[in-house]
Amino acid sequence: EWQYRARRAAIRRVVPEVAGKRVLDVGPGTGYWIALWHALGAASVAGFDLTAASVEHLTARFPRDQFSQGDISSEAPPGGPYDLISAIDVLLHITDNDQYARALENLRGAGRRGSQLILLEPLSAGPPKSFKEGHNSRVRRISMVRALLARSGWRVRAIQPALWLLTIPIESQPASLCFALNWFWSHLERQARDERIGAVAGAVLYPFDRALCRLPW
Repeated sequence: EWQYRARRAAIRRVVPEVAGKRVLDVGPGTGYWIALWHALGAASVAGFDLTAASVEHLTARFPRDQFSQGDISSEAPPGGPYDLISAIDVLLHITDNDQYARALENLRGAGRRGSQLILLEPLSAGPPKSFKEGHNSRVRRISMVRALLARSGWRVRAIQPALWLLTIPIESQPASLCFALNWFWSHLERQARDERIGAVAGAVLYPFDRALCRLPW
């Protein structure tokens, strides 16, 4: 819950105004971000998800919205153009770089001139990094994602950290800091399996996490 609250705060920093916009959420899952866009006053909200189960669930939960099934790496979502497109914790699961590039192009196809794209992705300033062996996720290099966005017709306006202490560390400098953060997270992850401890830890770490994300790294 605290991780999602931190993600929400990070997204609000780069999307201060949602009221009156046509919004598309790619990979909406259970609908957390659909509900947020409505709460922020979106004129309409649509969803595009890989699974039929998600589309069925969201159609029942948000009967006034339009949801469709499809693969963003294969086709552009219908119903566009949209003013605001979000893909939050979604494209990291596309492990093939060519498919990832096509996904960015298909997202552009759902927009128009002036549309805004919000991506929440694990990125690396150095070499690409992998998650645990067998994990269906990929950390990509910032320079590579910048180039693919530009090729797709998107212009990068900002890259900002979404989480600092409330997620598994991807990279940090110096190496001693990276080691310390990984040690901290490995212990926190074990302890937070108890929901009560997790709730307390999240409440304590949240303000520090937000402050660190606001620093000019």
